[in-house]
Amino acid sequence: MHRTPYIQAIIDRTGARTYLEIGVFEGDNFFDIRAPCKFAVDPAFRIWRKRKLRYILQNPAGLLDRYYEMPSDDFFARLPHRIRRHGLDVALVDGLHTYAQSRRDVEHCLSHLAPGGVLVLHDCNPNNPTAALPVFSPAEAARQAPPGWDGMWNGDVWKTVVWLRAHHPDLHVFTLNCDFGLCTVTRGTPESRLPYTDEQIAAMTYQDLAAHREVFLNLKPATFAAEFLATLGSATGG
Repeated sequence: MHRTPYIQAIIDRTGARTYLEIGVFEGDNFFDIRAPCKFAVDPAFRIWRKRKLRYILQNPAGLLDRYYEMPSDDFFARLPHRIRRHGLDVALVDGLHTYAQSRRDVEHCLSHLAPGGVLVLHDCNPNNPTAALPVFSPAEAARQAPPGWDGMWNGDVWKTVVWLRAHHPDLHVFTLNCDFGLCTVTRGTPESRLPYTDEQIAAMTYQDLAAHREVFLNLKPATFAAEFLATLGSATGG
């Protein structure tokens, strides 16, 4: 399952009204999502004017979408009134693929998550050491990549999943084994906990992930999405 239909299904099942996407880039996911109130955050949008116009013509409600061309930390420092008042119903964290930044983005989203809200974190399941390089851009990964690298870079976002499962007894966290790893976070009782400290998580390498992938990520097959979606109700929509 790809993140776009998965997120849309979450929105539809919960009756979500407020959707935030961190890491929009060209808008491939953002434009296809339908929600009454949408916020797009990216420090450098690559959205072509003609494509945005076509999107609005096909979906006039898109005129109300709000775009914030700034780092996500700045966005949360000057949070829009709508989110401060009503919270976030659904959020996608798909920004800078580093442990430090993804963790901050997740923490910020959780602090504003509405009752019944759902957080999705992309790029949590890199399938090779190069894809998991702890660098700051695809260009840096390319410079360190071996011959035959497929160009996919997920960074060390997976450590944020480990951190959530180690430090949040109030959250249910699992990762779908599809679309490079879709971690889903909701409030609730976790299936299991991890015993690691901040220092241990920061020191982990891709080899640790490869040896303990299923346990670290609480990895589920893509078909588990249907089971999860069936548990959702119209609890959001503030």
